[in-house]
Amino acid sequence: MERFERFNNAYRLIVATAVSAAAALLLDDLQRLFSNRSLAWALLVGLVAIFLFLLNSLCETAIENSLVLRKWIMRGDFIEGHWFDITIDRAKMAVHHGCFMTIRWERGQFVVNGVEFNSHGDRICTVHSTSSLFANRVLTFAYESHSETFNQAIEMGIDQLQFDNPPQSYSGFYFDFTKTVDFRVHGTRIEGAVAREYNGFRDVQAKRRFIVEQIELAWQKMIADQVTAGAQGIAETIPPSRQNVSGGEFRPPSA
Repeated sequence: MERFERFNNAYRLIVATAVSAAAALLLDDLQRLFSNRSLAWALLVGLVAIFLFLLNSLCETAIENSLVLRKWIMRGDFIEGHWFDITIDRAKMAVHHGCFMTIRWERGQFVVNGVEFNSHGDRICTVHSTSSLFANRVLTFAYESHSETFNQAIEMGIDQLQFDNPPQSYSGFYFDFTKTVDFRVHGTRIEGAVAREYNGFRDVQAKRRFIVEQIELAWQKMIADQVTAGAQGIAETIPPSRQNVSGGEFRPPSA
């Protein structure tokens, strides 16, 4: 948001300078047309105000409707697009759910919409932001969610995501206001080539299929990490006399 503000300020300064110069040239013509100097000034001020309003509206419309322009303005802070994260329940050593999330600039702020699935592909909830603030590559937003955690009620809470540089991944947390839900998350940007494989994620089936596949990959990685950690633990229990000093490989004693 800071980059948008700087861009708007620079744009308004340039426009104001250009309009002021044009107004100075136009004033003489208005004074020749109107014998009343006060009327000429009033007309000039009105024309300048209308012109500035139209140019500012044009700038805001261009930013709102042009992804290319927003990407150019944000540069290394560009976070719009598709993202996903997998939430791991460390206590149970299981995947809790996966989230497909879209970030887009709308009406002067970043808007977040997401959908969460479990490992079976069942939709757990949908989530959307109600307000947001982005500064120093940290996106903080209030959210509302219709989920199974709150039967016949709306889950409301806070989500904060810190993006790396350039923004290809994020880490953060979210919790509801009753602290019933409280998770840390690590997410990854979904590149355009991947999105095209899933038809641009135009329907919920594509999002479901993608998240279920990512949950399976996360599960496999978690099992592999456990196996690796277990193997290292076993190796640490082997006495040094029974280890190969050069490589650490176990060798049985010779007969």
